[in-house]
Amino acid sequence: MSSRAPSRRDVLTATLGGLLLPGWAADIDCTSWAQVFLKFILGHPAVHCPLPATRKPSHAADNVRAGFGRMPDEKLRARLVKALEG
Repeated sequence: MSSRAPSRRDVLTATLGGLLLPGWAADIDCTSWAQVFLKFILGHPAVHCPLPATRKPSHAADNVRAGFGRMPDEKLRARLVKALEG
């Protein structure tokens, strides 16, 4: 058993259980769940600088891609919340 605390990515990956990205993810230029969640945070008007952490270069590169393209508006952010609650 690892003494390492699970990362947020580990928790999200376990929660999503390999679900495919919904079609609307392409509307905000996302190709991974990590990008969707980072854009969810970046799309909030009160957020100025999220601090994603990772030890893996491939995850860092994926995180960087979330900073490009279209950001979700409030309507899309609400849709994501509803989808994850249900």
